[in-house]
Amino acid sequence: MSEMFHALSKSMKWIWANTEPLSKWIQVVALILAAYWAYFRFSLGEKPTLETRISVTSHLSTEPGPIPDTCYVFLDYSLSNQGVASFDIQSVHIRAWRSELPKLATDMPQFIDTKELEHGRQVVDNNSLELLNMHFSPGESAGRTFTWIFLKQKPAFHLFQVDVEAANGKDMKHISTQTWSQDVCTSAFRR
Repeated sequence: MSEMFHALSKSMKWIWANTEPLSKWIQVVALILAAYWAYFRFSLGEKPTLETRISVTSHLSTEPGPIPDTCYVFLDYSLSNQGVASFDIQSVHIRAWRSELPKLATDMPQFIDTKELEHGRQVVDNNSLELLNMHFSPGESAGRTFTWIFLKQKPAFHLFQVDVEAANGKDMKHISTQTWSQDVCTSAFRR
């Protein structure tokens, strides 16, 4: 028993003599654990909310034009910042293609692939920073309407696409929206 008491006493003396270095090591370990916890909490919780979050919507409409056999085509699009970080619009590119309507071989429905519509004849290609050159703070929205005059034509698919490039510091974000119609300035528009 005296050996056990002697060993315990020796251990207690060592702990008592080395308390200051031991507390420093405990503080270092605690600091490393706190830094590790803070880094992963930020990367998993906060960092994703700082990414650029853009909402882009578009809507296509038409109405009779200023002279017979023409129509106005309106493309309304809006952008909004749905994140917590600001961004600047770097470019806006609006394109439209005209593709023939598909010929149905059977009475079965046919899937309309908008990627295929992009292989049609390009009828609009507008790439300008002036289309919506602005800074978007969190929660800010803006929209614009673009208008073209089309000649009356036989029914076809018209696919309109808006591509937006936004920058948040060094981070670039690309987003696009598409809308299409088969009634762009067809014979339905008569004066």
